[in-house]
Amino acid sequence: MTDNVRRYRVPARLIHWIMALLVLGMIAVGFLMVRDELSRSFQNFLFISHKNIGALLLILIFVRLFYRWRYPPVLAPVALPKAQEFAAHATHIGLYALLLIMPLAGYVRVRAGGSDRSA
Repeated sequence: MTDNVRRYRVPARLIHWIMALLVLGMIAVGFLMVRDELSRSFQNFLFISHKNIGALLLILIFVRLFYRWRYPPVLAPVALPKAQEFAAHATHIGLYALLLIMPLAGYVRVRAGGSDRSA
């Protein structure tokens, strides 16, 4: 890479990759924690871990949004057709929305009693 290539700042990249790894881990834990052949104590551990990591992700998304607002990316935009530019912007907003909605939906489900597997 040449020196004139602009990159995201280190904190933005760290937050990005930490969140990416946590989200991928949450998907795996989410599929694993509902398996019937697991012991109840291990399932409880996975449910608690899933809830705690979800809370951490909710905090991190606010940190990420604040950081992005405070330090906007300085990347030079690539010339794109208007339709692609719109699609990229809409997808970006959609991903942020999902990162906010998923932990909030989990919180609502837990508060409503939806985390009990016997129900």
